[in-house]
Amino acid sequence: MRHLTFVIATCAAFAQSPAFDTASVKSNVTHEFNTEGRPRSSVKATPGYLAVQNASLSQCIQWAYNVQAFQVFGPTWIDNERYDISAKSSGPAPEAQLRLMLQTLLGERFKLTLHRETKDLPGYALVVVKGGPRLKESASEGEPAMKPDRARMIAEHVTMRWFADILTNPLHSPVVDKTGLTGRYDFTLDISKYATPGMSPEEMSSALAECLQQELGLRVEARKLPLEILVIDHAEKIPTGN
Repeated sequence: MRHLTFVIATCAAFAQSPAFDTASVKSNVTHEFNTEGRPRSSVKATPGYLAVQNASLSQCIQWAYNVQAFQVFGPTWIDNERYDISAKSSGPAPEAQLRLMLQTLLGERFKLTLHRETKDLPGYALVVVKGGPRLKESASEGEPAMKPDRARMIAEHVTMRWFADILTNPLHSPVVDKTGLTGRYDFTLDISKYATPGMSPEEMSSALAECLQQELGLRVEARKLPLEILVIDHAEKIPTGN
C-alpha cells in the first residue's frame, strides 16, 4: 500500500511539475566508447536546455534526482541501454528546475515509477584526523570546482559535502561528510606522491586515502552508512512520444 501511495503521489507530481517545452528522447545507436573501453556519455545543461548523449537510464535518473550511481537500484538493462535526450524549456531555466523537468520527462517517456528507501550500505565516512585539517578557507565566492593540473587536482570553493561526493568515484564506494567542517576551502591534491603507474583500483584507493591524510588532514573510515536509495518499480526500455 505504501508503494501504491507513492506511485499515485508521483503521478500527481508529474502533472504539477515543470516540463520541457520540446523534447526528443531516442535510443542511442552509436555506442561510443572511451579509451578505457567504457561508454562515452555526457549530460550538459545550460539555462533552458538539456543535452544527454549516450547515457544509460540509470545515469539519467542520477542527474534528474541528484543522486549517485550506488543509490539507484533496478533491472540490469537500466545500466546497459543507451539514450540521447535533447530538451528545451519555454524560457531560461536554472539547473535545479531542469532536473525537475527531466524527472517529468522520464516519467512520461519511460513510464518510470520509483520509490525511496533507506538502506545500510558499505561505504566511507570522511573525518578529520587527530591533528586537525590542513585546509585554507576560500577568500572569494564561487562555485565548487576541481581543476586538473598535470598529476595534481586544484580545488576551489569546495565544501566537504561536495568533496565527499567527488570521492565516491575514485574510492568506488559511497562517501559521506562527517568532518563537521562547514566552510568552503581551496586546496591542492597531488596523488602522484603516493601512486605509481599500473596500480590496481584497490591500490589507487589506498594511495588516495594516504594522500588525503598526509596533505589535507582528512581520513576516510570504512563504515556501514544508512543511505537513501531509489528503487525502480517500473520502467520501459523503449521511450515513447517522439
